[in-house]
Amino acid sequence: MPNPKKKRTPCPICGKEPYGASYKYCSNACQYEFQYRQYIRNWQEGKINGISSIGTVSTPIKKYL
Repeated sequence: MPNPKKKRTPCPICGKEPYGASYKYCSNACQYEFQYRQYIRNWQEGKINGISSIGTVSTPIKKYL
């Protein structure tokens, strides 16, 4: 009898099933989108200032604005 497929948690961004049972995201694009949203949320809450190491506005903030 074959082993049943392990239950997989859906991707938190799109809801699709990840490729591997231990994977959280279905693709690198979804992982990037999750990290981007988390960065913007932290910036809006004042946890980070959104300035890069060279003193300019960080790329995710530019994208958001």
